Amino acid sequence: MGQGLGRNSPVVLSLGKDNYEALIERHGQWMRWRIAEKCSCVKGITMQPDIHCPFCAGRGFTYTHLKNMITYSVVMLYDGKGILNLDESLKSAELLELYDMQGNRYENAKKLCNYIYLGEDTKYPTKGTYFTAVMRKNIVQRLESAVAEKNNMGYYTVPGLLNKRNNIEGIYYEAPSDIISIGKITDAAGIEYKATEFRLNQFRIEPTIDPETEEEIPITEPVTVENVENIPPFIFVLLSQNLNKGDAKAVEESNGDAVCSFPYECDVSNDDILTVLAGSYTQKDVICRSQLVTDTIGADFVYDIVSVKGIIDGEEVEYKQGTDYILVGTNKIKWLENAEISPDIGEAYSITYHIMPTYRVVKQIPQIRTSENQRLPKKVVVKLFSAYAEKAGVNVQKNNEITKKGINSSY
Repeated sequence: MGQGLGRNSPVVLSLGKDNYEALIERHGQWMRWRIAEKCSCVKGITMQPDIHCPFCAGRGFTYTHLKNMITYSVVMLYDGKGILNLDESLKSAELLELYDMQGNRYENAKKLCNYIYLGEDTKYPTKGTYFTAVMRKNIVQRLESAVAEKNNMGYYTVPGLLNKRNNIEGIYYEAPSDIISIGKITDAAGIEYKATEFRLNQFRIEPTIDPETEEEIPITEPVTVENVENIPPFIFVLLSQNLNKGDAKAVEESNGDAVCSFPYECDVSNDDILTVLAGSYTQKDVICRSQLVTDTIGADFVYDIVSVKGIIDGEEVEYKQGTDYILVGTNKIKWLENAEISPDIGEAYSITYHIMPTYRVVKQIPQIRTSENQRLPKKVVVKLFSAYAEKAGVNVQKNNEITKKGINSSY
């Protein structure tokens, strides 16, 4: 643990390699990171996006997940056998380059699990020599198979995709991974399905139609999933108080709300989206029902809905989730066709819901120096993401496999 930064010591966001782990232990939290990419509809001269673009919805950016990253590891040669021992977390990483502190490259080096062998025809350096291994680490994790847990209205939860972190006082918290694809979905009768939506560690399927009778074939439990690819959340530090002078000035100049610090390997950049998964807060709103299949809630990432109320024939009524409506995507309400009661098109209804704080990166803080040949963590200035951008679908991306009009897939 870094000197001057213990669990109970005052925190100043002045990070070094030694005390970064201590800061993570105290203030690190699970975050959903989505990378912003410029859409090709942006015009080169004016740098303005096409407001009719079907890919970015006129935002000028599309959003995706990070699937691999370049990571560095400095290891020491402990014996004369030419074998380097890496951390267990780098077992599946691909070795790209290996060199020592004198700049000598080892092109014949081979990696097996978390060990690197310098090669048979290589003259081994002396014990105590430090090496830098440059590797490509795959972020995507794969779950071979699992029996999905049934929820409401065709939603299923894939078990085994929760990342445990229970150091929050009084709270046992587990952050879900993001499902990005499922290779195969079958029920007990052997019928295959295609997911119509992904939401964190959940997916949604719909019953198939019998071509002869044109009636729905009920889903036979249990439902089994295979080859589930998912992206785990990242642990970043988000602080808005006790900033040093340089960071506080950057926040003020950028009109930001906080500073996010993260490992050097994570290349968080401008316009990226960060959603805090470790907590939520309550928000209230009034929405008018639209002519579309879904109504958009004016928030970035809705965790759950507390209540939805409206007025019918002069009396206040409360709509039931799962019976009258369901929450789809990250911020959309879908009114069910067989709902007992529902508002008419154009009618307003009030909604109380929990949302996860979502931030947009507005400025990068350069970290160009090193400490004892070790790269310092990077920092960015973030700002709470405004609701108007979410209404354009910031947290929603289209899934080409989905054919039901009006519902987009939440990646």
